[in-house]
Amino acid sequence: MEIEKKDKLHTRTAEISASFQKLVPALVLQNERVAKKLGMLAVDVQTLHLMVLHQGLLTPSIVAALSELPPSTVTRVLDRLEAQGFIRRLPDDGDQRKYRIELDARKIAPVRAMFDDFATDFLAFTASFGAQDQVVIARFMNGLVSLL
Repeated sequence: MEIEKKDKLHTRTAEISASFQKLVPALVLQNERVAKKLGMLAVDVQTLHLMVLHQGLLTPSIVAALSELPPSTVTRVLDRLEAQGFIRRLPDDGDQRKYRIELDARKIAPVRAMFDDFATDFLAFTASFGAQDQVVIARFMNGLVSLL
């Protein structure tokens, strides 16, 4: 009986791993498709997404911390996002050497709209699970993020 439980656990673990191996490239390629439609680079779309999710002040160093990109890459991403009108760089009131980043919600709205159908489907799919399953799924997803 104990061996049967271990076999089932191993099979489920293998299924989860296989699904994850399919999910990662599917998400990356979906992001590439959306970025291409928007005339953007995928790294710019995802950095913008992290900035939109962030609550509070945005500075280049905060964006670097959120994205885990090198400062030089963040500078180039911010240059492109500013050129496309998604952000504005404003002087820091307390330090003239620094600046803060302001998002343009009006300009970002069409980008968000590209993800609306997926977001709606994702929420409906998640709601199809019971409360206990959702707790396990949330723990699993948070655990995955912490592995990165």
